[in-house]
Formats: sequence, structure tokens, C-alpha cells
Amino acid sequence: MRNLLTIFAFAGFVSAASGGLAGAAPRVQTVQVACREVPDAESSLAVLVSPEDVLRVDELKAREHAGDPTVPQGDGARITIAAQPFVNSAWLQRVIDCHLAHNAVSHRPASASRSPLDVEGTTITVSAEPGTLTINIGTNDHQAAREVLARARALLPPR
Repeated sequence: MRNLLTIFAFAGFVSAASGGLAGAAPRVQTVQVACREVPDAESSLAVLVSPEDVLRVDELKAREHAGDPTVPQGDGARITIAAQPFVNSAWLQRVIDCHLAHNAVSHRPASASRSPLDVEGTTITVSAEPGTLTINIGTNDHQAAREVLARARALLPPR
């Protein structure tokens, strides 16, 4: 779990929003609601994965996932990380939502973070496959999508 909580902090990695209506601005929950059942140590996202746990980063293109309701609209990045014991997609989504809620009340500028999830105007969803968790970050703002992808690629371990 400690490994799983290292890269996001290292990269300032998490800031997600609950999906809203298609094309609508992402909703951010109140801290009290978003952080229910998320331990304080994990709510800050002092994080969720070491660089070695980032398996791949793919560009997310709207035209390639238009019919997939589990992926947010727009372009961005898809970050695939190695699954960790006791971490499932629902838990990771809750932690991301909690982190976002904390960011919203702190009024910290998105530029203060190197995290792909801290780019303004994004919607983030988490899904799972055997052995992996996938974080999908999408936005309809092309400049923000480029920033998301650049920040996500910076999470990759050196080759």
C-alpha cells in the first residue's frame, strides 16, 4: 500500500471529478461527502503508486471511445497502473474525488501541480481489469488535453 501511495504524491497526482452531463463542467463534491470513508492519510493522496507501478500511458482520443460510457468525453490520457492489494477501482475513484474536493476548497492553482489529474476542466473515471487499474482523464478543451497527456507521460518510469 505504501508503494501505491507514492507516485501520486511525487507527481502531485490526483484530482478527479464526478462525471456530470455530457459537455457540462465537472462537478466537485463537498469535502464532507467526497471524503466519507477515505482515511485522512489517503485523502491527501500522498498517493497511490510508485513510478514502477505505472505500466503505460496512452493518449485518449474522443473519436476512439465515443460509445464507451465508462470513459469521459473528450481527449486526454489513459494511465494504466499495476493493481495493488486492497485497492479497487471504486476505492481509487473515492480517493480521487476526495482529493479533488480538497483542491476545490484550497483554491490551489492547477499550475502548482505536475499531476495530470490536477488540470482544470477534466473529468476522471477509474476502471479495472485483472491486474490493473485504469485512470481515464478527459476534457473537451484541446489545450488542457495536451497538458493532461504531457503530465501523464511524465509519470512513466525512465526506460
